[in-house]
Amino acid sequence: MKKRKILYLSDSSNAKTGFGNVSLDLLSYLYSTQKYDIIHACQGVTRYTPDFEKVPWKCVGVIPMDQNEINRMNSDPGYGRYTAYGGTTIDSLILEYKPDTIIVINDPWGSSDFCAEKKFWNKLNSIAWVTYDSEPLYQKSLDQIKLLQNLYCWSSFAEKEFHRLGHTHVKTQFPPIDTTKYYPLSQEEKSKIRKEFNIPENIFLVQYVFRNQLRKQSHTIIKGYSELQKKCPEIANNIYLFFHTSVSEGWDHKKFCKDANVDYNRILYTWICQNCKKIEIKADNGQTDCKFCNAQKSQITPNVGFGATIKQMNQIYNVADCFTLVANSGATERPGLEAMSCGLPLCTINYSYGFDFCKNDFVYKLRYDKSIEFGTQFLKATPNESDIMDFIIKIFNLSKQERFEIGQKSRKWIIDNFDLKKVGKDWENILDSLPESNWNFDFSDTKKDPEAIVPPSENNVHYIRSLYKEILKMDLDESDEGFRSWIYRLQQGQSKEEIEKFFRSVALTKNQEIEQQKNQINVGFESLLNKNDKKRILLIIPESVGDVFMVTSLFQSIRNRYSKPEWSFYVATKKEYFDILQGNEYIDRILEYIPQMDNLIWLEGQGSHKGYFDVVYPIYYGTQRLLNYLHNTTDKLDLQLN
Repeated sequence: MKKRKILYLSDSSNAKTGFGNVSLDLLSYLYSTQKYDIIHACQGVTRYTPDFEKVPWKCVGVIPMDQNEINRMNSDPGYGRYTAYGGTTIDSLILEYKPDTIIVINDPWGSSDFCAEKKFWNKLNSIAWVTYDSEPLYQKSLDQIKLLQNLYCWSSFAEKEFHRLGHTHVKTQFPPIDTTKYYPLSQEEKSKIRKEFNIPENIFLVQYVFRNQLRKQSHTIIKGYSELQKKCPEIANNIYLFFHTSVSEGWDHKKFCKDANVDYNRILYTWICQNCKKIEIKADNGQTDCKFCNAQKSQITPNVGFGATIKQMNQIYNVADCFTLVANSGATERPGLEAMSCGLPLCTINYSYGFDFCKNDFVYKLRYDKSIEFGTQFLKATPNESDIMDFIIKIFNLSKQERFEIGQKSRKWIIDNFDLKKVGKDWENILDSLPESNWNFDFSDTKKDPEAIVPPSENNVHYIRSLYKEILKMDLDESDEGFRSWIYRLQQGQSKEEIEKFFRSVALTKNQEIEQQKNQINVGFESLLNKNDKKRILLIIPESVGDVFMVTSLFQSIRNRYSKPEWSFYVATKKEYFDILQGNEYIDRILEYIPQMDNLIWLEGQGSHKGYFDVVYPIYYGTQRLLNYLHNTTDKLDLQLN
């Protein structure tokens, strides 16, 4: 049976992010079924990275290995984000790999926003699995709702709101968690780990695992702890906060502690050695030398690029006594799932991501205050600090057996709803129910007609419809917002001549964009090569006239060593120097030099990336990139050329 080819656009499975963890779990499951040919288009990384070798499926980064593009990304933040999400390369990846199905997974601005407007969308089976975390729902997704035919949310909070607005095709699909890797340890094992981390048995740890960013309301935990110290000082002495997060980004916890009159050393953090990768749990006291390998200043707190292993994370959850999930919004909040899978009692808000958690009577519900977020106008929820205090006191006063029973219920809920086998099977059913895709991967667009003859009409609706149909080649009706806007302008007295002139101007611009798009769509570097080649050799000399001319003296020698028909000889240079090489009897093909060619691994391959050439001579490295031949004119030569 032919495998269904899936292009999966999201964070790399090596990224220490929620999306990265989901990618690793879900793609591992789908790959294990042997039913799918998977291409993971990894957001935020370049075309090829050695980390791709850590997983068995095909991975390709969405950021071009083009220094000019990277320079533009660095100088233009908006363009940089768009490119890092895959906006500039997704068309070429679709054309290169020709998938049956595309799945895009991220926040809407990192997935459906731009993909739903691409030529391939809905011509392939197109699925958007998008994180919606606030009221009101993200407006652009509502504007695109007819295009988002297979739209899945991460929580029923968002599904409920979509349905309220009449979009009943939207469904919830929970993210997966591998419950065989996140599980409760025995009391004996927990005690052993606490001893290793130098945490006494009588210390009660209140945990929060989070990326230190705006929506993670960690300050409410500190304020709740401050109230606890005032109300119950006799138990507060045995209670510490335990944050698994970065101290070098986001919220300033030291300042929060100072403002709340809390000793900053009452917060413990996870510290990971960059040398031996072992972890410690301790306060942020300036001591970052590793006690295990003695490396100096080698310990850092976790971040999206460097973090604990899954095994270490399971230990980190198991040393804690309860978990506070206090984001002001979120799609699902994976750390909460992991904590409950490890049997931790949990508190959270009954809003956004917390809507599903709080359906359970064993989850402690925090009151919250809603506020409007500046800039986005989204409603956000700040957890009540006194309720956090009450939760800590409640769990602290429970017996170990009572905590254990809450943990059992929590883990069962996770297994029933989020376990990898269950969610993986859900995705199998979704994918296997899709029809076969028969699209021919034609990215060409219908050209507009700026010279079209538009028949006159006294009926404004007929007239505007004719402008769209004859000039822009679009079939729209009165329900379209743009259509209604033009009718309104006519009613307000704008002349038909002005409107028609505008339509013709748009047609000219659109035609230019169509031509640019044709030029931009990259049909794959491999298409520039002769597919009948047995072996290939490439010599690269980007510039200049003199250098390009002089290297031609090497061609006969290269051809003698790499002879036809076994070897095909390619030379890459900038287009303006092609004339120097045209007609040379020793070479088979001239390629235009591109900055990606500075990466030898991309050209010759490594691991699963097979590369394009068997042998590459980047002879410009030592003259045009790095000055490496001076040697103070005192080096000794075996061959005298003068």
